[in-house]
Amino acid sequence: MARNEEVKKDEYVELRKKRREDAEALLAAQAAEINQREEFRKFFIRISGQLKLEKSMEHVLWLHMQAAGFDKVEKFEEGTRHFGYKL
Repeated sequence: MARNEEVKKDEYVELRKKRREDAEALLAAQAAEINQREEFRKFFIRISGQLKLEKSMEHVLWLHMQAAGFDKVEKFEEGTRHFGYKL
């Protein structure tokens, strides 16, 4: 095999490896987002009885949590207060 062909093959292998790593990182990020959303769903079920919230408020509150940076489990209560509800 000629030197140029070896270099091209190495570059191709590295590119494929990088793409695979990027795809795996994207899947991990998507899985984390799904888990956060599921944890929020459980949180909302718990507080909706306490605050007498309709189911339609879940999506609205989740969008607020994401936009304001309260989309982590440990920040759900703070985000709910930030939205204007008292827990």
